Amino acid sequence: MAALSSDLADIVAGVWHSEFNLTVELLPPGSLRGLPGPRSVAVVRIAGAWDGAIVLVCVGPTQGRSVGDLARMIADSLSALLPGRCILSPPETAASGLGPPQIPGAVPVLGGEFGGPGLACSVTLFQNLPTPRP
Repeated sequence: MAALSSDLADIVAGVWHSEFNLTVELLPPGSLRGLPGPRSVAVVRIAGAWDGAIVLVCVGPTQGRSVGDLARMIADSLSALLPGRCILSPPETAASGLGPPQIPGAVPVLGGEFGGPGLACSVTLFQNLPTPRP
């Protein structure tokens, strides 16, 4: 997962650069906790060889871009690095409270918080755990 962690940072930086012409950098964990402003959340579910979801949380405005569109761009790039063929759902979007979103039955396996001029976000990759058979 260490290589995938580096890839995640590159993917987020690439999306922010192509969409906003902004540079973002990886922030220390917990950096978004104290930031004021509305939070927008997008979830893209993953099915196939990988079963889980990618969650994007943006703090503050996304400069006219839908948080769902941004999540889908990140999910498209990240899913290409996951094992096997994956099918992505359309993004589900909502406003969020202060806590990170939870995906029932899934565990976070990779994530990061990113920031740049006027924008901060977190990206988390979740994996659904197999249901034990009796």
